[in-house]
Amino acid sequence: MGKAEDNKRAKLERILAAARDLFRTRGYDGTTMEAIAERAGVAKGSVFFHARSKAALLNRVFQVDMERWVGEAFGQPSQPDLLDDLVAKYASLQIAMCAQPDLTRVYMREVAFADDDFERVKSTMALLLGETERAIETAKVDHLIADVLDVPLIAFNLFASYFMAQLLWLGRAHLTKDDPRDLLRPLFAAQLAPLLPQNKRPRLLTVVNPSL
Repeated sequence: MGKAEDNKRAKLERILAAARDLFRTRGYDGTTMEAIAERAGVAKGSVFFHARSKAALLNRVFQVDMERWVGEAFGQPSQPDLLDDLVAKYASLQIAMCAQPDLTRVYMREVAFADDDFERVKSTMALLLGETERAIETAKVDHLIADVLDVPLIAFNLFASYFMAQLLWLGRAHLTKDDPRDLLRPLFAAQLAPLLPQNKRPRLLTVVNPSL
């Protein structure tokens, strides 16, 4: 990598660090592109070169953070029970992502599924799905679960369950200190129970009603 590319990467890292700090301390609405440029020590045009809008910049911040959070969650030692293992890892990811509920709500409501930013979201989803598939494949090789025919489908269903649990948790964050594992376990159990040996199948629990 040449010096110009090194400088470009270093400038982007300063911009993302400044944006992350300001989003967390001032909130999304209270942060401007001008303030980000000033905090990063770059011209405002440099910020717009790397992200055409504040929403796009928030998306880039979340993408970088999500890649780190996924690595940390799935870098934890694996538990012998697949359900316990995946619940613990996804709960770790959910706690990290939702540490600042207001910012996460903005991300999920206004940024994550915008047509022009969805490619970044898809790449992060692919990373998470890949880690989940590997965990399922390992359990299959170790004969801890049935011979799953469609591992990617199971992984996607678990991700969809996680996404639902995250929405429920965000909706209740101002009311309760719910452990995200309590929301994830019944959802994940519904997906994984049919794959587990009869004596390892959990009793399926009722999902917490978000209206309560």
